[in-house]
Amino acid sequence: MTHRLSKEELELRNEKIRKMVEFGCSYSDIAGMYGLKRGSIRTIVHRKLGKRGTKSYLGATNGWDRNCWLDGVS
Repeated sequence: MTHRLSKEELELRNEKIRKMVEFGCSYSDIAGMYGLKRGSIRTIVHRKLGKRGTKSYLGATNGWDRNCWLDGVS
């Protein structure tokens, strides 16, 4: 049976995901932590950013500065 998140739990999870992206975590790393698809992470982030992309303030996705070394964000 799949556990569905409440509206509050979903918003809290999405805010943590947005913060992880701001800290430089890659979409793939975040998706693996939450059991989501990489495209789902992109959708969550872009809902907050609107049409602005993440590269405008995070830089390239292939550098060590974009790897996720966090075990969680509160």
